[in-house]
Amino acid sequence: KKLDEYLNLTKLDKTKLGFELSEAAFSNDPESAQAFLLLVKKHGCFISIDNFGKGLRSFQYFKKFDDIYIKIDGE
Repeated sequence: KKLDEYLNLTKLDKTKLGFELSEAAFSNDPESAQAFLLLVKKHGCFISIDNFGKGLRSFQYFKKFDDIYIKIDGE
């Protein structure tokens, strides 16, 4: 909730503001992670998913979200 309030008040260009979320965050708590993604996308921020490809259900979590940058795990 505080992040939403801050993003509403800031005069920063939010299209240049990005947030990185680990793929493990989706696996461990997908509902909270999706709520976070919706919040930052509502403000025009971009999102990057770190360590993409480590989990078996990687694509399942991201079908609902377009314009997400991913960092692919090379292992």
